[in-house]
Amino acid sequence: MVGARGVVRNAAGAEIENATVQIATASGMSVLDVQQTTPKGCFTFSDIPPRHEKRFTLDVSAPGYKPAHFDFGDYKVTLLVILAPDSSEEASELHPMTHDQTVGIYEPLCVTFVSHAASTLGPT
Repeated sequence: MVGARGVVRNAAGAEIENATVQIATASGMSVLDVQQTTPKGCFTFSDIPPRHEKRFTLDVSAPGYKPAHFDFGDYKVTLLVILAPDSSEEASELHPMTHDQTVGIYEPLCVTFVSHAASTLGPT
């Protein structure tokens, strides 16, 4: 299984909606997914990789920002993406989140928790 999830923000810490996230094989032979981030800047991808593919790339871009690139293996990774404005001398950054960042940043924004007492997943 290959997976990547994360949050895309700007340098001021605001989430970036509709950033483009592309996941592809490192060989360049196939694009696995292209998606837009949610209003909270979230993205999630998980799938069975193509046969014999063990390395992947993740590229994040948004109008007005410098793109970010990340190479990863056939595992799941949670990422914090900080896009730098085009006008900045700084580069965009993309880092794996620590456990504390995953619990403190990714999960509150991007994960819908279901109460243990819930009897259905639909509206009540």
